[in-house]
Amino acid sequence: AKTLPGHGGWVWAVAFSPIDDLIVSCSDNYIIKICDVRTAKCLRTLKGYTAEVRALALSPDGQIIAAGSSDRTTRLWHLGSNQCYQVLSKNLHWVSAVAFSPDGKILASGSDRLKLWHAPSGQYLKTLDGHTSLINSIVFNRTGDLLVTGSCDNTAKLWHLESGKCLQTFQAHKNWVWAVALSPDDR
Repeated sequence: AKTLPGHGGWVWAVAFSPIDDLIVSCSDNYIIKICDVRTAKCLRTLKGYTAEVRALALSPDGQIIAAGSSDRTTRLWHLGSNQCYQVLSKNLHWVSAVAFSPDGKILASGSDRLKLWHAPSGQYLKTLDGHTSLINSIVFNRTGDLLVTGSCDNTAKLWHLESGKCLQTFQAHKNWVWAVALSPDDR
């Protein structure tokens, strides 16, 4: 077991790179750390946030980091540099969930509402309305035409990406839905 260095506050999210031995993490101290899993050394620290970094995801090709913050932004970073190349806003509350579609073309960000972006350019695409509180978790299905969200409104929702319609609401929870997942066969 190894301990990865660098965070002085809560670690909100971690993601492994799909192409090399890197792990990316974000925390309460307004930063993102990129560490080498084999050596447990911090390679880079990404700065620029004005509040906690609460969510992150790596694109399927491992080249882009998307990270959401309490400063109401989602920032896109090139993994191989310290450069933020896009700041996505349009949120009334902090961004608590982000996810890439399987092809890496769509980025979903969850805050007070679910927003979809063209990941390579950062262009805003649309908003999917339906949750009445913050979105905590997002996952795409294998083909990228559906996604599932979990929220502080005690529900999980299944969305059709192209139409933007909620196909089903799961209401069996008595408290916040912190995480959602799909089975390998998407059922």
